[in-house]
Parts: sequence; structure tokens; C-alpha cells
Amino acid sequence: MDSIPISLLCRDCGDLGFKWGIYLPIYPVYVEAEDRSRHEFAIAVDENLHGLDLGSIDDFRREYRVSVTKIRLHQPSFRSRVLHAYNSTCAICRLHHPELLDAAHILPDVHPRGAPVVPNGITLCKLHHAAFDRNLLGIRPDFVVEIRSELLREIDGPMLQHDIKEMNGTQLGLPGERASRPDTARLEERYQELIEVARPRPYRQGLRSRLVNDNTTDALGPACSMG
Repeated sequence: MDSIPISLLCRDCGDLGFKWGIYLPIYPVYVEAEDRSRHEFAIAVDENLHGLDLGSIDDFRREYRVSVTKIRLHQPSFRSRVLHAYNSTCAICRLHHPELLDAAHILPDVHPRGAPVVPNGITLCKLHHAAFDRNLLGIRPDFVVEIRSELLREIDGPMLQHDIKEMNGTQLGLPGERASRPDTARLEERYQELIEVARPRPYRQGLRSRLVNDNTTDALGPACSMG
């Protein structure tokens, strides 16, 4: 589900002016209760909550329902093995706090080669794990980190500058044991996915999906050799 730009009439903006922002649409939703005296509505954003017999909005706020969640049974074992291989250190920023680290899959569970084995995993901090999953940063098969060019051009606070942009071109921290290092074939496939996502649409068709040394700028930043 993609975010969409939207403008809202907002009392806090003064004179019911417009307030711009990016919002995530959630649908369908259901109006479950109304308090006309306070101009409030109770909205169910989960179908499991739709149709509950609630007497008031306050009752609605206190209502809970147990839901079933599907979990990956192998994840605790996978995480412990990957973190052990990387000495509980983020392979990108070298953060050394296990409570802030994840075992990131190179290829996801649903992929035919997305097995929960150490060569398909990389220890990443939660920030870099999220950026990797969202294809905001990539890891080349030669273990070099690349940041999407739009992020490199973006001006924001110190977190973007120091924790994301300055990681561009850095070498991935690797386990000492060769058998535990990321599988280069998996990295290659994942990197090709990143290039396809990052490439501007008018240029996607008919172009090579690898970066080359041609003194141009690709969607991921300065062009470079894959090695």
C-alpha cells in the first residue's frame, strides 16, 4: 500500500486553512460509534473490530480482541546464528548492541533460495535493515554498500547524513569464517532487484541492469564497476 499526498482542512492551522502532508490510506474502515456532543466518531480500522456491540466511544477505546499472527518458527535460530557469525555487530555501521540488531534476509523466505541459512543473512541494525528491505540501500556482490542517489541528494537531519549517506561506498563488515559470509549469487540477485526499482521508469526498458564505468550517474549514485 503506497502513501499518497493529501490536503486536509485543519482547525489548528487557523481559519480552516490547508495542511499538506503524506498519509497512508487504510481501507476499508467502519464507523462504529458516534458522540455528537463532542463531534467524535469511533472508526474500526480492522475488520475484526467491525460490528462489535459497543455502548459508547469510551467502551470502544477499552475493547480488545485476540488475533492470530503467523510467525516464522525458524527466525530465533536464524537470528542467533547470523548474529554469532557477525559477532553481534551491524555489518554496515558496526553498531555493537544486540538488542538493536536484526538478522536480515538477503533473499526473502518466499524466494526459492530464501532459506534461513547464514550465507543468506546479514546482521544489520534496525535502521539499516529497514533501509535494505525498502531498497533504499543496496549491497553489491563485491560487498560494497550503495545508497540510492535520491537519498544522497536529499538534505535532512544528522541521522540521514551520518547514518545513511556516509555509508555510501563503505565496505561491508564480513564474518571471519568464509562459509558464513554472504552468498555472492544471492547478493547479485538482490542487487539487480534494487537497480530495477531505482532506475527511472523511462530508462528501464532496453538498458543493462548492471552499473558500469561510463562516467555517468545511475539511479543508485555514481556509476561503478561491479568487480
